Amino acid sequence: MLQISIAFCVASIVLAQTPCKESGPMVLFNEGRRIIEWNVGDSMGASREKLEQGMVKIREALDQGYEGKMEAYRLMIDAQRSIAVIYAEEGSDDKKQSLIFLKNLYEEAFEIDPDNVGLLYDAASLAPGGKSEEEIFRQILEIDPQFSPARFALGQLLILEGKDKVTGEAMMREAYRNSEGRVKEFRGRRLRAYLIQEGRHAEARKILKEIKDLPLE
Repeated sequence: MLQISIAFCVASIVLAQTPCKESGPMVLFNEGRRIIEWNVGDSMGASREKLEQGMVKIREALDQGYEGKMEAYRLMIDAQRSIAVIYAEEGSDDKKQSLIFLKNLYEEAFEIDPDNVGLLYDAASLAPGGKSEEEIFRQILEIDPQFSPARFALGQLLILEGKDKVTGEAMMREAYRNSEGRVKEFRGRRLRAYLIQEGRHAEARKILKEIKDLPLE
């Protein structure tokens, strides 16, 4: 029994004297993640100051060598999006600067993973890299032709900008067919609205029937 106790004490001393390289950045990252997750969006008690504090922690973790860079950037992007959308007053310089900062975060993330279609899609309206939304959507579909959110969005854009209604509708219909549940319902309603606008009421009624018959989730 005495031998076991001595062995346990020796092992404890050795562990205590052995530095853990990841403990610093990992602790900082977890602190920042917890702060951001508790304050992102418009949850009760959330504040801009806490989101900014969380982002500082994440930055410090990266500076100290935290290896999960994309995970870190996703958290900072979520925090900065909340700041830009919820806390920055519409039309203010603060709003503009907050959106610029958000765009910069996306561009830093793309340096790590330039082909991340989810991030590209989320960032499209901010014109990262000086590219238009259309260019971003086309870039996404070159990387992943099956990424239906970009296909549907590009179809809508081609129609709204009056560039190519035929191709735009075809893209919307394809994305609609290849979706399900709430997403299919949303896309169906958008497609139906376009058909009504074009005076194609019989087709619009068919779409309405389809989305009404969708199984409940």
